[in-house]
Amino acid sequence: MKIDIDAVFASGSSRSWKHSESVTVTAGVDVLNATTGELSNTVSTKQIIELPLNGRNPLNLIALQPGVSSNGAQNTSINGLRTSFTNITRDGLNVQDGFIRSNATDFSPNRPSVDNTGEFTITTSNSGADQNGGAQVRQVTPRGESKYHGSAFMFNRASAFASNNFFNNRNNVPIAFLNRNNFGGKVLGPMALPRFGQGGKSWIKDKGFFFFSYEGLRTRQQTLQTRTILLPQARTGVFTYNDNAGVRRTANLFSLLPAGSGITGIDPTIQTRFLNNLPTVGNRTDVGDQINTTGLSFNQQSNTTRNVYTTRLDYDISEKHSLNGIYDYNKEANNRPDVDGAQGFGTKPVVDQDRPTSCWSWPIAGHRADGLRTRFAAAHSQRRSLPPAGQGGFLCQPDGHQQS
Repeated sequence: MKIDIDAVFASGSSRSWKHSESVTVTAGVDVLNATTGELSNTVSTKQIIELPLNGRNPLNLIALQPGVSSNGAQNTSINGLRTSFTNITRDGLNVQDGFIRSNATDFSPNRPSVDNTGEFTITTSNSGADQNGGAQVRQVTPRGESKYHGSAFMFNRASAFASNNFFNNRNNVPIAFLNRNNFGGKVLGPMALPRFGQGGKSWIKDKGFFFFSYEGLRTRQQTLQTRTILLPQARTGVFTYNDNAGVRRTANLFSLLPAGSGITGIDPTIQTRFLNNLPTVGNRTDVGDQINTTGLSFNQQSNTTRNVYTTRLDYDISEKHSLNGIYDYNKEANNRPDVDGAQGFGTKPVVDQDRPTSCWSWPIAGHRADGLRTRFAAAHSQRRSLPPAGQGGFLCQPDGHQQS
């Protein structure tokens, strides 16, 4: 682009001048991989920070890569492979759930975020021999810089600024409560290291660097649940139906049993532990047949509390050798109304999940990539005991403990 400016002066003036300036724009040259046959792309720090991300999860950017598809009918698939074929690592360490693989591309227990992910490379096909086949997603933790930098953020979303939908208003069901606070920050920069031995300065500068980030999530919300419940007469074993002639009739199921069955009514244990804990009044006439069953809608607690800490320390021994240590810790507690299915009738779900995850690595980089890396992850789901009669809920027993 070239810009020319000509100055025109009043008549009789002998002065004139001309200014010219050129701006040249050169497109970047595509990088050609001449060493391996893998097809990959790296999502940079700038893209992670500046592209909009609902939930601050950089793994959502996988969907922007060629060969990746995702829709409401399936989880994210890369080149048509099952999502369980995706391998996600962080600083060379696998950070996936070793048991639940149905959403392996979309979920990582260590909860990566915008601040604690420097970049990640996604290999969609032809991955190298050092990788475990299938699609590869390799995340890298940011390292410190020669100058101090930092940032902080806070987001809030509340139901107080939202409106209820038409069907809830019609059935007198209030809007589900929501108060979501996402906050945190990061700090990074140089780190002076003590020098041991005689002679020289007591502190080594420009060799050590640090990075630290924290992200917290406090979600207090409710999820609308709809259940089908028995009407009082059906709870006693007496059901109503319309015969082929359209005549409404009733039948006691226990009277239809053979004479020698010995069953004359509902078992007291079933009555006490199950039927007495079912709600007796519904609020939905569009659910159930309104003869033996009716509908009940209510808001159920679905809270999340999460704390994620990430630390990285680097020491550049020389131009060819460096040492770094990385530690990542995530503690998350969730209510699980989705696990209740059609069972729970209380305002709090019967399943709570507590999931701590920690990873640390201590690699030594030089002519060879050596080091020590380890990861610990545990998930514990607790099913609460049966509440007193009339307070909703469902009979449940303690669940197991999973560790990988």
